[in-house]
Amino acid sequence: MADRWIIMRDLTNFIRKAQSEGRTELILDEDIPELPEEIGNFTSLQRLEIRRSSIPYIPERLWELTNLMHLTISSNRLTELPTGIGRLRHLRALWLKGCRLTALPDDISELHDLEDLQISGNRLSEFPRQIFDLGSLHTLYLDYNQITHVPSEIRRLNKLERLDLSSNRLTTLPHELAGLGALKEFSAINNPFEDPLAKLIERGNDAIFSYLRGLQEDGIPLYEAKVLLTGEGEVGKTSLARALRGLPFKEGLATTHGIELDTMTIRHPRTDVNIVLNLWDFGGQEVYRVTHQFFFSQRAFYLLVCKPRQGQQENSVEQWLRLIRLRAGPEVKVIIVATYSDERRPELDIPHLQQTFGPMVIGQWLIDNKSGRGIPELKQAIAEHTASLPGCSRVALAVASSTRSRCSRSALLAPASSTARRLSGSSRAGTFAATGRRSCATSPGGRG
Repeated sequence: MADRWIIMRDLTNFIRKAQSEGRTELILDEDIPELPEEIGNFTSLQRLEIRRSSIPYIPERLWELTNLMHLTISSNRLTELPTGIGRLRHLRALWLKGCRLTALPDDISELHDLEDLQISGNRLSEFPRQIFDLGSLHTLYLDYNQITHVPSEIRRLNKLERLDLSSNRLTTLPHELAGLGALKEFSAINNPFEDPLAKLIERGNDAIFSYLRGLQEDGIPLYEAKVLLTGEGEVGKTSLARALRGLPFKEGLATTHGIELDTMTIRHPRTDVNIVLNLWDFGGQEVYRVTHQFFFSQRAFYLLVCKPRQGQQENSVEQWLRLIRLRAGPEVKVIIVATYSDERRPELDIPHLQQTFGPMVIGQWLIDNKSGRGIPELKQAIAEHTASLPGCSRVALAVASSTRSRCSRSALLAPASSTARRLSGSSRAGTFAATGRRSCATSPGGRG
């Protein structure tokens, strides 16, 4: 207690001495327990820095320093600012770095001359909306907080030149950022962005703002993914594709020759949009396997379909997994789907497969194409994993003509009932020729 009294006495004397000498700057760069009330008498002060202290609160008398132009309060235990900061009408720079602030006082919006606001390293979970009234702001640092969303009102900060949103909890960015014409420096690294932003961040600001401008210019964010149904012949891949699309079970479907393509939509698990899934149903006969592997891609999601009545060896599960890993790489994700599981439980050694192929094998889903059992759960799993595929989301720019724009949108967001496209031929040679030509036109390894 005596030490504290000595520190406060010396600090008060220091402030009085600086005031008597007519100083306009005061830097307190040491551990002080609190700020004395006498600070409010130092009305000639224009710059005040309080750094690396233990002060738990700010006395309201600080707001009597109406000539302040720069105020730094950093690296301390401060959890809130008292109301009244709006009285500092001449303030140009406010640095509140490394504190424990969870919110800003409402009257901070009255600092109309404020140009530089740095609130790095605090505990803000929401973007402070009071900031949008600071029309003179050209520097805004909000890095190392816990912010989850940037409101579209960011467009009001049209003089902003530097913006740092790094190390928060952002998953998206508003397209209004692309309208900040004065912005010269921008950072948003170390955020849990969803695709495509997660990939665009790695490519730099040009890629980010090109994407955002696409959204700003009436662009449509499209979520589209390629799902490959692989496995031996006659295990129910075509019936599974029908079940996923909500079509009734049909007895006696013809064996698939070549590849059948279909589209369906599925709800995005984290945003209010649909994902368009391009289903590639591969004929499982041995003769097709040589060519089909060339359409395997790192950007695709795999359903390895097998029949419970056959064992792991008969279904060639390990062989298919090795083929997928060889052609698409170990980073892809595969769900093993056991069809007709109402009739018999599968006999696959999933722990062994996961140990052999690692995280590539997500797990096994038991479904029955005829009864529909397990289909909703499988669709949910597909949605979860395809939403995280590289390049699942992109921007489709609207066509200039409103009529053409509507046609373009309806074509791109095709409904689940769209007609299947069959890539096959009347003979074995014809099948290979048709598969090679038409699938290459849609880019092997690219989107279906």
